[in-house]
Amino acid sequence: PGLEYAPQFYDEKASVLYAETVNVTDGKFTSGIDGRLEKAGDASGRVTSAETGKALRGIDVCYYARTEELIGCMLTNAAGEYSTPPIARGEYRVLFASPFESSLNYAAQFYGGAVSINSSPYVTIEAGKLTTGIDAQMTVGGRITGAVTNGGDGKALEGAFVCALP
Repeated sequence: PGLEYAPQFYDEKASVLYAETVNVTDGKFTSGIDGRLEKAGDASGRVTSAETGKALRGIDVCYYARTEELIGCMLTNAAGEYSTPPIARGEYRVLFASPFESSLNYAAQFYGGAVSINSSPYVTIEAGKLTTGIDAQMTVGGRITGAVTNGGDGKALEGAFVCALP
């Protein structure tokens, strides 16, 4: 991955949650809304099966900021590898999971084998540097079955989306 500039919001905020509001009046220019970009960092890793050691293709790898805001997700390739797009320097938590509606059945986990975001170690991304080795070894997951019904008449609801999170 090429090291580029980190995306940011006005007034040098890395997250939309903390971005400053800019008021704009119809037909007028709003001046002084400048930016000072910082070099981004990148991260990469590999995801394999804990049972076989084989690469896992199609696993979601998601980076979360310290605020637990989702920064973005990417899928592993045929070699089980992934690379982030350029991201701002900082500390992130990383989730590895089978995508919703996929045929993959691996138990979701956070970096370091943690089962929850609060117990997961942070991955530090430095400006202008590539952080490597953010890997995971995934175990086969269980399955949950059931039915979703209308609370009023008890009839089955087709197409309801149900998910379980760690």
